[in-house]
Amino acid sequence: MISAQTVLIVGGTSGIGRDLAEKFALSTTPTFKEIIVTGRRQENLDELSKAQPKISGVVFDPNDLSAIPEFAKKMVERGVTYTILNAGTMKGMDFSKPEALDMEMMKAELNVNYVSPVHFFKELITLYNASKTPATIAVVTSGLALVPLPRCPGYSASKHALRAFVMATRSQLKAADEGTNFVSLVEILPPAVQTDLHDPKVSFLGLQIIFQAYLAEYTGDLFPRLIAGEEEEIGYGFSANNLDTVGKAQRAVMAHMPPK
Repeated sequence: MISAQTVLIVGGTSGIGRDLAEKFALSTTPTFKEIIVTGRRQENLDELSKAQPKISGVVFDPNDLSAIPEFAKKMVERGVTYTILNAGTMKGMDFSKPEALDMEMMKAELNVNYVSPVHFFKELITLYNASKTPATIAVVTSGLALVPLPRCPGYSASKHALRAFVMATRSQLKAADEGTNFVSLVEILPPAVQTDLHDPKVSFLGLQIIFQAYLAEYTGDLFPRLIAGEEEEIGYGFSANNLDTVGKAQRAVMAHMPPK
């Protein structure tokens, strides 16, 4: 079971992040002192904090890469030892109609889904290892990191990149010299959960049989598994099935690769 007292959820004012924040706040075994949630809109953070006194809201834009070092330093100083990097965005893109594509939108999607969490990880692990503080960083990828969704090539690619980063970095950390690494790295791979991440104009009916999950159902499974602290990869439904096939093949190949 995890021993953290202060939790940080980057991207926690709606969907999976918000549901997890509320579960951390209400948990009795174990209990947590403070759950810090970031979001872009103060009114959403205020509403969440009012509903759950243990939750503290902080306005932060994960796209602002230059602000991450100072923000990470402040969070560690506040006692954060368990971080969930959850911020993300998902856009549909049709490359069969290239004239309609907005490449700036794709660049922004890659930034928040991949570049930002990598920056966060670098800053946090630097601080934890320097102070020899045991900590956990949980990175939210996606079931689409394993099998892409054709209508969302940019999102699928960004999450595949983030999964590759997590897998490669975890191998490096496990091979680090004794007494030099104090960070555990967890990957959370949600299926298509019914949240506001998705374009409301896109129907889920065609995906429902394969991998749709309702929010309460999904976080009800995820939260106790996070608390137990025993899994490096946490899938559900569609993503769990593909972890057993695609993920298993990836791990088997990586086992023969040098870790550094």
